[in-house]
Amino acid sequence: MTGSASPPPIRYRTRTLKSEGRLERLIEERKPDHVTYAGWEAIDHAERTAGEPHGRPRVKHTTYDDLLAAAGKERAQLRR
Repeated sequence: MTGSASPPPIRYRTRTLKSEGRLERLIEERKPDHVTYAGWEAIDHAERTAGEPHGRPRVKHTTYDDLLAAAGKERAQLRR
């Protein structure tokens, strides 16, 4: 029977970009003002805290710089 042979077993790499921390470095190099999940949590906390005195669930940040500041980041300098 043609084509009935099983494919060779897949060999998985034991070391990955993520396990070596290389993925984080690569993202930081290519997109230095990216926001991590921890940064998103910080933004969420800041918006909820800002809403409490007004009886609101949150007050949204409306500029990119405000979001980055809440996440503990600064806008990266544009490369030319």
